[in-house]
Amino acid sequence: MSDAVVIVGAGQAGGLVAAGLAMAGYSGPVTVVGAEQHAPYQRPPLSKTYLTGAAKREALLLKPAEFYAQKGVTLRTGVQASAIDRHGARLELSDGTALPYRWLVLCTGARPRTLPVPGAELD
Repeated sequence: MSDAVVIVGAGQAGGLVAAGLAMAGYSGPVTVVGAEQHAPYQRPPLSKTYLTGAAKREALLLKPAEFYAQKGVTLRTGVQASAIDRHGARLELSDGTALPYRWLVLCTGARPRTLPVPGAELD
């Protein structure tokens, strides 16, 4: 059995799990899977400082890209988890690949629900 940790969700929670494992000395493979094209970043400053121009994009990153490479964390961005094979301990991805895991961490976050009333689509 693989000793890999696969983290679904490259947002703030997934990034913190990966960084925590690396900083705690976990030596097995760690892969973070996320649909967005970016490394894990902080969401609150995105809406409060970045959009107003008070912060640069790099300031939002949880860790610099080099951190993940140095700690052996693989970032699989731009791809989504499409199925979990619990019996086979594999995560299937939208690009057709599959990742074996021993531990699977789900950090998928949430999306806002649209209010189903007339006018909800207005600015």
